Amino acid sequence: MLRNFPFLALGTALSVFSAAPALSAPPGPAGLAGLWTFEVTAGAGVTRGAMTLAADGANVRGTLMTDQGADALPVRSVTLAGRDMAMRVESPNGDVTFRGRLDAAGRSFSGTVTYHDGRRFPMAGRQQ
Repeated sequence: MLRNFPFLALGTALSVFSAAPALSAPPGPAGLAGLWTFEVTAGAGVTRGAMTLAADGANVRGTLMTDQGADALPVRSVTLAGRDMAMRVESPNGDVTFRGRLDAAGRSFSGTVTYHDGRRFPMAGRQQ
């Protein structure tokens, strides 16, 4: 009986590892393409918006609109380093930037948006 123990332990270990979920790779630019909705929590208020992103080779660009204005703002860049995400949006008053992180599935993000005047607020979004 003791002679079979190493094989039993190996078989149990293999079945545990094979049942573990596979880790997904971070999405590339094409994985960010599509419609995203988001919220920015600024004090007692919440600004809601949507952005449409498109992959352009290794770059991601698009447009963004909020419920605070009628103008579409150009998303000049979205970059990924693993799941770390950075975005630059051009506004009439200056650039607005975001730094945050994608979830493991690459379908939602959260982080901090910094307005052109230096104010910083939590921002979270989800791909539709």
